[in-house]
Amino acid sequence: SLLAAPDALFFVANPGGAADWSTLVPPIASLYGVQFFHQAAVLDPQANAVGIVLSNGAAGVVGNR
Repeated sequence: SLLAAPDALFFVANPGGAADWSTLVPPIASLYGVQFFHQAAVLDPQANAVGIVLSNGAAGVVGNR
């Protein structure tokens, strides 16, 4: 089931079965501690009638290492 709102969408394609995605967060102090949620949707025509499967949802926090 969909666990994260699609406020921002990023598309990654890889016919090999795996894909990586990353983004840079600007070093702005007011962003530290901001919580975000993410989830992946994968096009898989053979998986089900809709042809889409969803990953588990996950949460993260912007921080300074």
